[in-house]
Amino acid sequence: MAERGFALRSVAHHDAKLSVYRHGDVEVTVVEIGPGGALAEASLWESPSWHLVVEGQATFQQGERSWDVLPDESLRMEAGRPYAILNPSAQRLKLLSVTLGSVRTEPGTAA
Repeated sequence: MAERGFALRSVAHHDAKLSVYRHGDVEVTVVEIGPGGALAEASLWESPSWHLVVEGQATFQQGERSWDVLPDESLRMEAGRPYAILNPSAQRLKLLSVTLGSVRTEPGTAA
């Protein structure tokens, strides 16, 4: 059996665009961040998340810690600790963010 899905919602931020897809408790967000841009999105850190860089380079910043992630690399983040995703390059950053859990905040709203 196959089930076709479409974007549940699309949210534009100043530096970023998010397209959100959902099936059950799995939510996949396509995140695009412009050159030099950043995104701090509560809906990504409320649940455990896994991020795969598709294009560009990402820097994940959580307090004093940071991780650089290149194309075809991924990073898993624990729930409940705020972080930002930065695009340090002059190219567009595109990544897939997968979150699990049924309690979600709409992207673009405060937790």
